[in-house]
Amino acid sequence: MFGADILFTATREPSYVRNLLVRRALARIGRLTEVTSSLPSYPLRIGSVAAGLILCRPPADVIWAGFFGQPLVPLIKKLYPDRPLILDAFVSAFDTLCLDRQSVRPASPLGRLAHLLDRAALTRADVVVADTAAQAAFLAAEFGLDPGRVVVHRLGYDDEVFKPVPPGSGPGVRVFFYGSFLPLHGVDVILEAARRLAGEPRIRFVIGGAPPGRRNISSRDVPANVQPVGYIPYHRLPEYIAAADICLAGPFGTTPKASRVITGKTYQFLACGRATIVGDNDANRELFIHARDVWFVPRGDPEGLAAAIRLLGNDPALRNALAEGGRRRAQEFSPAEQVRQLRRLLELVG
Repeated sequence: MFGADILFTATREPSYVRNLLVRRALARIGRLTEVTSSLPSYPLRIGSVAAGLILCRPPADVIWAGFFGQPLVPLIKKLYPDRPLILDAFVSAFDTLCLDRQSVRPASPLGRLAHLLDRAALTRADVVVADTAAQAAFLAAEFGLDPGRVVVHRLGYDDEVFKPVPPGSGPGVRVFFYGSFLPLHGVDVILEAARRLAGEPRIRFVIGGAPPGRRNISSRDVPANVQPVGYIPYHRLPEYIAAADICLAGPFGTTPKASRVITGKTYQFLACGRATIVGDNDANRELFIHARDVWFVPRGDPEGLAAAIRLLGNDPALRNALAEGGRRRAQEFSPAEQVRQLRRLLELVG
């Protein structure tokens, strides 16, 4: 498969981290053609990408449908009926809408439509890709897939952006989190942990991101020891990580999806060499060892999170040892390793 014509397409922006990392890796494996869109909404991007596929119909020995590729599968199979299709099911519409965000009930018309969209796409793909073994098992069970057709490709990190930085030397202990405030993240758990640490002025929190549709969280919603900074551009994340002593990767929520994910920020924090606290779930246990690579805390437990922050905050030696262990582990998911993994996968279907 090395040197083959590879078509990458997706309905999420090509700059989205999962798509970005896969695109870069594929470009180092074969002759990559991309049909993507950066328009501001899914309907616009789906229409733009579909038109691009129909009008351009680039040569392809294998097609990679990235995140979110499910709506494109029927068209891809019609245009390329004899070419292997790899579908990156990084996100399931049904899982996200019905089980995590709980925006709609699974049995509602929209819930059934989301399930149908996922199942129709996943069953037609030659290979389905998930980012954790726990998520792969969920997809196989929920949508009736042959488990042998569902493979795991870890997310990894962008080493052009996230590089090791020396431990901070400033006073106090700064704790950093950023995210899109999805239920699985458990931001409410983080804020409650901060409230329980309000009597320890050495410990301060910086929180980036905001709930959907908002630019920031209101200062009225957070304790005095929390500094909300709103949306952080991707290229500025390293400066916030460098300024932190402890990073919170989660997931700390208790939704079903929170048991199956390793957050993208986990790899980023570890690559930068920061002591990182994660939620104790099946997915994190696939890769990490407690007190060697990361620090596990029970999900949905603000007191447990507060205790872990207090412990690491009061023990710089433990914090530094954890940071170094995590950095070493992160190197196993570098872009170079991404290329090796994807080459093996493409050779499997070629």
